Amino acid sequence: MGEFRSIACISDVHISEILAERMTAVLGPAWPSLRLSGDAWAYVDGRRALGVGGIEPVWPGRYVLWSYEAGLGMGDWKRVLRFTRLRIDRAFEDPAVRRIEATGAIDSPRFCRFLQRLGFELEGRMTAYAPTGATMDMFARVRP
Repeated sequence: MGEFRSIACISDVHISEILAERMTAVLGPAWPSLRLSGDAWAYVDGRRALGVGGIEPVWPGRYVLWSYEAGLGMGDWKRVLRFTRLRIDRAFEDPAVRRIEATGAIDSPRFCRFLQRLGFELEGRMTAYAPTGATMDMFARVRP
């Protein structure tokens, strides 16, 4: 049975390797180095990390949800959904947080449904948005 932990608590799990693998798969081999400055977490099953995610500041009031998963079964997705919803709700407890955005690849309908189940609304399609030229859908959840 998996559990959630903050990245700081799982130094024995190779989060950076999973992130690098997923970023390369999504953005291509030339993706820029990623520096995390917001809330980040990992989904861990024993000593194996199945995914990572976080909420990063863009500018005051605007944040971006990011998430990369690998090998999640249906039960895992449900736990990821519950946990991510708690993190988003906690982020909105800060009155300075007005908006959290997320992008989903149009060829990843499962992730786009995941965002909608988190309460995100589709705002539009961004053609040639990703570094690879992929088209992405923009989702956002605005302070209730």
